[in-house]
Amino acid sequence: AGAFDGMWHLVMVDTVSTGGKLDMSKKRIYWCFQYKLMQTDDKDGYYKPILMRFSHEHNALFLTEPYVYDRENGDKPITSEPELFFLTPYGINKINEEFKVISISSNKMQLQSQMLKLTFKKF
Repeated sequence: AGAFDGMWHLVMVDTVSTGGKLDMSKKRIYWCFQYKLMQTDDKDGYYKPILMRFSHEHNALFLTEPYVYDRENGDKPITSEPELFFLTPYGINKINEEFKVISISSNKMQLQSQMLKLTFKKF
């Protein structure tokens, strides 16, 4: 997973079109990267965890093949637009989402999609 490896806390969501900002630092929303998989997790328990494949090329992060993480009943693929409600709480608005990597360091990461700029702190 390179520089992405580990657990990242989503602390700020900016809306690209309006400039609106949403402080997420009190919420416990995380993206976790390991090898070629990314898992989202809501430690407050409001939203289901999601598994996705990811790849990183140059300054772009690609998220693909989302699944609702459910080991007891089998992971369920997210394949249609109506199922996006599983992804949007995590700042992901497409089944196959591309983010520009604005910056990434050992403790901070900023990603931008067509709709949102996401700021993370390493946990």
